[in-house]
Amino acid sequence: MLRQLKKPSPVVRLLWLYLAFLAGCTTASDPAEASPWGEVLHLGAAPQGSAPALWVQPTGDMTSAWVGASSSGVHQDARLITRGTASDVITLPLPPVNPYAQALLPARDDNLHLMWLDKNPDGELRLYAALLSPGLGIERGPMVISSQTALRYAAIPSGSGEVFTIWSGGHIAEPSLYAQTIDSRGIPGTAVRLTTNADWPALFRANDGVMYLLWLNPENGTLYEAQLAGDQLTGQQAAVSRLGLQPGDRLHDLTAALDATHFYAFWNITRVDGELESWVVARPLDHSEWGEPYRIGIGAAKADSIQTGFNSGFVSAVDTGENWLRWAAPMPGQYETLPLAGGIANDLVIVYLREGEVVGYQRMAPLRALVGSPLLRTDQDRYLYLAWSEPAENGLAALQLLTSRP
Repeated sequence: MLRQLKKPSPVVRLLWLYLAFLAGCTTASDPAEASPWGEVLHLGAAPQGSAPALWVQPTGDMTSAWVGASSSGVHQDARLITRGTASDVITLPLPPVNPYAQALLPARDDNLHLMWLDKNPDGELRLYAALLSPGLGIERGPMVISSQTALRYAAIPSGSGEVFTIWSGGHIAEPSLYAQTIDSRGIPGTAVRLTTNADWPALFRANDGVMYLLWLNPENGTLYEAQLAGDQLTGQQAAVSRLGLQPGDRLHDLTAALDATHFYAFWNITRVDGELESWVVARPLDHSEWGEPYRIGIGAAKADSIQTGFNSGFVSAVDTGENWLRWAAPMPGQYETLPLAGGIANDLVIVYLREGEVVGYQRMAPLRALVGSPLLRTDQDRYLYLAWSEPAENGLAALQLLTSRP
């Protein structure tokens, strides 16, 4: 049983109304327009615009989590998908206020770390975590990770069941970046301040073990990069002087990614006129100079296909163009080609990048709309897994999942 459930906040209620509005003014997806990967799996319904959190085991089994709400209040839900079959939805006994920004990461003995942001009893934002058993029982938690206000965070697994996280917070007017470890038992270590005047952390580990960090200076709008050696920053430099934000524009997220030759930074913004845009900037891994940022778009799909290195099916070759991508979400991991999920017009798509350029495109499914970033993952056999959220007829969002694994 959940304890001390709170009524949905005004923000949650406003999101419900927004999703209901989108559902009413968009046409329904045509079920005859099948995805090239097969049937879409419906995970659940919730008042959230972002994709559900997802962890994929090497075998292709999955765990998904999201923030649900009902007449009894707000709660955190989860579901297991084993051999293509989904379990019942499980409401986790983690009494929340208004949780968001969930992430699932591996722990020891097939356990999982669930991370999220929420308000503490004093109304201050904190980073939280819990340790989940393979059957979605609570082994430990909820644990308060950040001892100060936490605005945003990025986290990556260490390979031994630990999680390394960077969170921004402290003084809201002048946030700092803090590095912190959560051990394989779900116990947090001591936070170490890395730098000041920093927000929007984006974290990535290359195949050679080098850990990269991007962040935004909120005072001058400059995007910085550095490498992490333990809890020390090295090689710090300015990557982009401005992200192209104008007065009234809104930055939604900042993410980092790699392919075999290039380091990328992606960001999603809404212009003051309501236009959604996805941008990228890249640099070669063997050079320190970044290129010029560009808005992500594709031209007409060609008859030729490209080899992506993934079990992804037919991928059309494309060049850059003005069919604009929205809500770009890169896949973690370093491979020859970088898959990037998002939306183009009324379609859910994957765009593939290589050596800093768009090279391929795959239409995945028709969409009502995207109101948040999708999520893209892979397994040891390089099958792909794509999760997203789209408005449903009941005014909530339908949480959906596709996989290229048979």
